[in-house]
Amino acid sequence: MGIKNSAAVKTWIYRIVVNESLSILRERGREVLSGEESQPEEPYVEKGFDQPEEDLYGHINRLEPEVQEIIKLRFYEELSLQEISQIMEMNLNTVKSKLYRGLKALRISIQEVGA
Repeated sequence: MGIKNSAAVKTWIYRIVVNESLSILRERGREVLSGEESQPEEPYVEKGFDQPEEDLYGHINRLEPEVQEIIKLRFYEELSLQEISQIMEMNLNTVKSKLYRGLKALRISIQEVGA
């Protein structure tokens, strides 16, 4: 017995991963932190290496969560807009508009840092 629609499997798996990730993030939001680890963590910086002002991923993470997800699925996972539409259960045109609006905001954000 084989899979009838093998193209839908990839979309189905991504949908599961997205839902499970959102579920985990919601659970973490409810965790109560104890006062034991209240000291701020300092990032490790290797001497002799310049750290960039901010990397691309940092700029992406400042966008709206839905827009972040669309950009990451499109460019990091290399999914088509149609596949993203199915995974996120959104209209294709909504995905397109959020993607292009997010890319425009990303471009502006990066240009501000470079200026």
